[in-house]
Amino acid sequence: MGDARTRAGRVLDWLEVRLNITEIFSFLTNFGLFTAELDTKKPLRSALDEALARPMPSYARWPRVLGILTMLLFLLQCLTGTLLALYYRPTPEAAYDSVRMIVRDVTLGWFVQQVHFWGSALLIVILLIRLLRFFYDAIYKPPRELLWVIGFLLFIATTHADFTGKVMTFDSRNYWSATRSLEIFSHLPVVGSLFVFLAGGGDLSEVTLVRFYLAHIFILPTVLFILFYLHFQGVRHLGLSHREGEQSEGGRLVYHRYLLNLSILLTVVFALLVTVAVLLPHPFAAPPDLLSTPAGARPPWYLLPVYGFFEILPRWVPMPFKGSIVVLLGVGICILPFLDRSAPVQPSGRRGVIILGAMLLLIALLLGVYGYRHA
Repeated sequence: MGDARTRAGRVLDWLEVRLNITEIFSFLTNFGLFTAELDTKKPLRSALDEALARPMPSYARWPRVLGILTMLLFLLQCLTGTLLALYYRPTPEAAYDSVRMIVRDVTLGWFVQQVHFWGSALLIVILLIRLLRFFYDAIYKPPRELLWVIGFLLFIATTHADFTGKVMTFDSRNYWSATRSLEIFSHLPVVGSLFVFLAGGGDLSEVTLVRFYLAHIFILPTVLFILFYLHFQGVRHLGLSHREGEQSEGGRLVYHRYLLNLSILLTVVFALLVTVAVLLPHPFAAPPDLLSTPAGARPPWYLLPVYGFFEILPRWVPMPFKGSIVVLLGVGICILPFLDRSAPVQPSGRRGVIILGAMLLLIALLLGVYGYRHA
């Protein structure tokens, strides 16, 4: 064991003469795996010793665990998505048959497809819960304004990744769900028109499928990777949010305990996804009938509040006006830190703001239920 460590130390010394190993390590661990900043001008072992000697709160404690959990799920989505892409063919003629081959003929193909589906849903839910937690604890207050903006953009980009991924199956359920979604986007001024333009029009076609495939496997994962990097880099630079009564500790034992907690967390999440994939598999529907809309065709759940809002307002209200309200509300949520300039206080001193946020959330839930039933 001692000889192996000596050889590893020699290899590290050889590399450090030729490369900035500390800077490389700092970048690779800038996604929640190491919570302290490193002095990249120092050798790796010296920088680590210095960082581990400082007090270092842990990600692996509630509710901060939500942040590292989103990163773990994102990596799992990249892995399962890569496996599915090996067999998928992004053309209207071959898309459905290739997915059917994956779930029927490829060894464990159905399992990978189900884990990918449920992992996407879980990632969206956790990002939403994390935004609610940021709002409740006022973590969007200075100097953490950009953390809120990046968190909101992460949620939006993840829903787009989920939406484009659902279209890939090209079965009846997801085909008409995407059609309903494109109808919603077409009523949103500026952003909706841009999305429909990039999609190749308001109807699903070969152009739409190819563009969605490119966005799903390359553009959106790249955007998510950049946003995750910026978010965790900001957290590492500003420090983790402090919880009342929490004491930070330093030392290698604390970090080893943190890595153990991460491995346990990853095991629990994977076990949850396996359980859901086996016991509650998402059905793979028949090929789409382009001349007949199936009963119950509705947008994804995260678009149901917008769909319900469009449907609950009177018909005489112009659609551009309805869409403008939705866009302005979304922009307002994104720039909330710059609208709320009050001093940071504990939740007990922000009851009015929290009640207002809870009312808006309840309205969104009711609109989602209305949209689901109306569809």
